[in-house]
Amino acid sequence: MIAAMPHRAAGGCRRWRSGPALLAWCHAHPVPAAAEGVQPLETPDSALLMHGRVDNREALEAALGEGAGAASDTALVRAAWQRWGEESLARIDGEFALAVWDGRARRLLLARDRIGAKPLYYHVGDGCIAFASDIAALHALPWVPQEIDEESIAEYLRLIWPASDGTLWAGVRRVRPAHRMVVAQGETSSTRYWTPLDAPEIRYRDRRSYVDHYRALLFDAVRRMSRSDHPLVFEVSGGLDSSALFAVADQLAAEGRLLAPEIHGVCARFEPGTKAYEWDYVEAVAEHVGRPIRPLPWATWSLEQCEAYAQRHRLPPPYPNGIFQHGTFDFARSVGARACVSGVGGDEWLSGSRGYYAQAISRADLPALLRYLRLETARDGFGEALKGLFWNGIRPFFPQGLRNIPRRLTGRPLHLSARQRYLSEAIIRRARVPDEAQPDPRLRRAPLLAEKMDCLERSMLGVGGDNWELYPATEGLELRIPFFAREIVEFSFAADPALFACGRGDKLLHREAMKGLLPDKLLERQSKAVFDLTFGSYLPEIEHRSEWVETCSRMGWLTHANVAALKTDAADLDTVSLAPWIIWNAYFCASLQDGGQYG
Repeated sequence: MIAAMPHRAAGGCRRWRSGPALLAWCHAHPVPAAAEGVQPLETPDSALLMHGRVDNREALEAALGEGAGAASDTALVRAAWQRWGEESLARIDGEFALAVWDGRARRLLLARDRIGAKPLYYHVGDGCIAFASDIAALHALPWVPQEIDEESIAEYLRLIWPASDGTLWAGVRRVRPAHRMVVAQGETSSTRYWTPLDAPEIRYRDRRSYVDHYRALLFDAVRRMSRSDHPLVFEVSGGLDSSALFAVADQLAAEGRLLAPEIHGVCARFEPGTKAYEWDYVEAVAEHVGRPIRPLPWATWSLEQCEAYAQRHRLPPPYPNGIFQHGTFDFARSVGARACVSGVGGDEWLSGSRGYYAQAISRADLPALLRYLRLETARDGFGEALKGLFWNGIRPFFPQGLRNIPRRLTGRPLHLSARQRYLSEAIIRRARVPDEAQPDPRLRRAPLLAEKMDCLERSMLGVGGDNWELYPATEGLELRIPFFAREIVEFSFAADPALFACGRGDKLLHREAMKGLLPDKLLERQSKAVFDLTFGSYLPEIEHRSEWVETCSRMGWLTHANVAALKTDAADLDTVSLAPWIIWNAYFCASLQDGGQYG
């Protein structure tokens, strides 16, 4: 198993065995990170393993009392475990995968952090359980089957990340984010230990209090995630979110509150005139903050490198708009960094939608409905507010047939969905039965919260989420994501939805909180970069090959007509389309199914 994930064991490995339990801990650097220390932490008949870090050390140490200060985060987690047992999981903020073996009770507990930033896969069979940070480590065991999971493939090809404990492989499951899984006496059980729905509502009389509250949360999230003995590298795309993190880190450094010795900003620079070009905004941020941001060429791999990644790690490779980060990783290693900071999560938790109308109607909350109308009227005019009420508040409650009537009356064409054109009927029909048969009753009349909860469930669970951690890990690096900090996610759930979006305005609260830290040019920006052009380095060669098409047809994933539609629509990368993404997914699913490289 260890040999199957050399990127995690470059610095060494330590094994521990007691009775039927065999644990191994690997570290990627010659000197283990101070956060993890040397593991497992053991007694004669028990052991604790942790991959990750704790971001609320001060709070945990205060709660544990005198003498709780520990040399490593793992030791602190063990102290919390000894004090509170399983209840300690809800007290830990950070990114972690945890295993605790109790030899006396012959009981294994596996757990993951709230968003599942650190992976934890397992296989149960033949009277034993095996678990690891990588799928490839489990596939190294001869008794773990290597068969494609058809339900997960169907979701992946539909660009819907599997919101369950499934993976692309039938023999490998994953511990779900914010869950603890217990294995004892031949039985397994999984329970949730945290949900943002439990966060109390946040209500202030004035908007400034919301802005100050959010700004304090963001500063604290960046400060806590900056803890490192090495420099931190910030990916600054020129977008609002990544630029905000860089500016906040700079301010923290100026105040002496940053927990890293140094920060660097980098940006992959695309050609002027393309939809991916953002360098003008990056320059504005650098000038405003007073720190240089280093331009890097955007990186590509050969298709053979992509296929080698897939076969080695038993996962499709990152999408091309992720592969281009390779230049960032090269730079990070050159300055001695071990962590990069990403603006991922800003769109999920700081954006909004006009669905607040439907939510107010679902709850029969007339005061809220009228308040949203007043807010939109003040911002965009009464006519625009009425249109928003109809399209986003009333129309969602129509039966499907009635929903299409306004389109016909206004002459707006009805099209087949992209997925209907691109995928076989078998794939479209195939759906996974939800693992939780009884959804949280608090979501029944809260469509906006249900949408956010679905986003939380899927954002780190899918193949894309797997690569967020794995891709930098293969380069000896860790990706840190402040916008996925617990306090930011809970604020997004607990605050009034009109704070985030109102009428045609989006990320309103975030923009207000960043005034003074970011230049007006960026705060007023409404456009977003599109990185579909990165597919252009790969699609011609993929489309030239025929083996994947035959495999997709044989497996019932795509018909030849589907492939023709995909190739036609992917030809114009200046037009936003799902086609390049589905081609990429289909190609590498077929490659994994066939077990080897094409070409």
